[in-house]
Amino acid sequence: MYLRKIHHQGTYYPVQQPATEPPKGFPREGQREYDVYTPLNHLSDAIPAEADQARAFRNVAARIAEGKGQKDDFVKARRWLTIWRDNDATLAPLLPASALTAELVPVSRNLSAAAKIGLAALDAIETHRRLSHSTQDAETLKAISPATAELTDMVLPSVQNLLMAASRK
Repeated sequence: MYLRKIHHQGTYYPVQQPATEPPKGFPREGQREYDVYTPLNHLSDAIPAEADQARAFRNVAARIAEGKGQKDDFVKARRWLTIWRDNDATLAPLLPASALTAELVPVSRNLSAAAKIGLAALDAIETHRRLSHSTQDAETLKAISPATAELTDMVLPSVQNLLMAASRK
């Protein structure tokens, strides 16, 4: 249920295209205090160990970055990046309403920022031009924490790959 919908004041909002995974080995110590009575009701407890959409995006982004991307790869990459970019605008007013979802604010914001950079890189690759602000974008991606709220953003490495390819054009 948690993965499909976020409930807010009687309305359910879909969680689109999960792009995160729990950190490998579940290094929970230090994030929160856990004991036998701790409810496992955070997103990191409900999300699958493998982010299938992010892995599919990784494969598509790798083909594009290597110069082997087909038209369909560009369409898929653009669709996923657009969903991830726009999802933050939908969730931003809702996430702070609950302690369980408030921890997802930086996750959503970071994913949106990475997706914006990915879309710019994708545009540059598709139009065969060099991305002029790639250094600034690389610094932005570096500043984004890969693991927040006990979740690992699996899109970041793929966006970094696209950015490097767009910088070489």
